[in-house]
Amino acid sequence: MDKFSPFLLLSLLFLLACQGEVVEEKAEPSSEEKTDSAVSLAPAEDTAFLYAEARRLRQLEIRDSLLSLEDSAWVDLQQLIPQAEYEIRYATSNNFMELQVYDCPGCYSRLAVAKSLMKVQQNLDSIGLSLKFFDCYRPSSAQWALWKKTPDPRYVHPPKQGSMHSRGNALDLSLVDSLGRELDMGTPFDYFGKEAYWSYTQHSEEVNKNRKLLRQQMQAAGFSTIRTEWWHFVYKAQRFPLSNWQWSCPTDSLEPKG
Repeated sequence: MDKFSPFLLLSLLFLLACQGEVVEEKAEPSSEEKTDSAVSLAPAEDTAFLYAEARRLRQLEIRDSLLSLEDSAWVDLQQLIPQAEYEIRYATSNNFMELQVYDCPGCYSRLAVAKSLMKVQQNLDSIGLSLKFFDCYRPSSAQWALWKKTPDPRYVHPPKQGSMHSRGNALDLSLVDSLGRELDMGTPFDYFGKEAYWSYTQHSEEVNKNRKLLRQQMQAAGFSTIRTEWWHFVYKAQRFPLSNWQWSCPTDSLEPKG
């Protein structure tokens, strides 16, 4: 089915719709005609399949287009890893600041980083798990907002030095099962305490196992950790420049921060 373009599939859908309209204009057949012949209409499931196939091929086109960019290009991870979960906390007030920092949700990284994350997700697919992203690229202005709330370098990187999030090198993430349920990592995301440290091992066997799996998967793809946050991972192969680039938001999603 890959040989068909989204344009061709949409054309087929248009023809099917036209066929349905023509059939509706026909006179009501007699009982004999109903017995001797049947009107040929595409089943609803066929139409749904064509819509789904057109959408899938369009996603592949977008993915291939993004993968052809420079390694330093900004890419939307939801376009490249659609099977992952996305709960961008700083686009809501559900974070340690209890304040909305981003105008709308967005999970972006540099393309080189995204390619490594795609490898992680591919490995997780084979064991029925997925990545879940809490934060991705973070504009420098947002880093200043976090620092103003928590000026502690153990938990928030000093903006003057430049956060890896603001380079597109860092991600905050966890793992979820096939039903979208987070694996138990011992503490919530953005928990500031020793229980979130990698060195803290007084968790249950399940928690320690989950943390080990997360770290192994990420390290195998070229990411490193920091000692105080189990959710924070940094892409090591390239160090990109700091940025205050802002992703665009749909007009109807812009709301006052508060």
